[in-house]
Amino acid sequence: VYQFYTDDIPHHNEAQVFQLDENNLALIRIITEEAEKNPTEVQHNLVQANDLNELSVKLLEILLTRLTENKIPVNYEKNPDERLYKKAITFMKENLYRNICIDDVANYCLVSPSKIKNVFSEFAGSGVITHFSYMKFNEAKRMLREDMPIGVISEKLGYSSQAYFSLCFKKFTGVSPLKYKKENLQSC
Repeated sequence: VYQFYTDDIPHHNEAQVFQLDENNLALIRIITEEAEKNPTEVQHNLVQANDLNELSVKLLEILLTRLTENKIPVNYEKNPDERLYKKAITFMKENLYRNICIDDVANYCLVSPSKIKNVFSEFAGSGVITHFSYMKFNEAKRMLREDMPIGVISEKLGYSSQAYFSLCFKKFTGVSPLKYKKENLQSC
């Protein structure tokens, strides 16, 4: 919940509630994060604003500075299914070390399981869980290259046993984790 007070908006002796779309909410989050990182600078810039227009300009300056410094990608997708796909991928990345199912992804994205299946079929060319497994095995490959023990990797990625992890890894990649590790171990 974001709350603010201004003399530039007529008051009707009651609080005004506004619903923001995703883009405006994202802008507010960015500005809030910047304010938390540099509170003195942001407060100084905002106090100097004399009216709502000047305040808007100051906030845009803060936002543009942050965007250019951190190269935050701007979301240009207009296709809602593409946004849905990216949201699902983000959820999967955040839950890579858990065992999730299609219902978990669908619930996070606020759609039905059949909708999320169709979106993955269109954008990934595979099923939801197949794609999630692909992401897990890419993470496993990274850990193997860093010489992490196979047992630790299988446990971290939520497999019931090292043997089952090895079986699945070989099915997906065509080689056993041990062979992959020997062939790809990063030398320090």
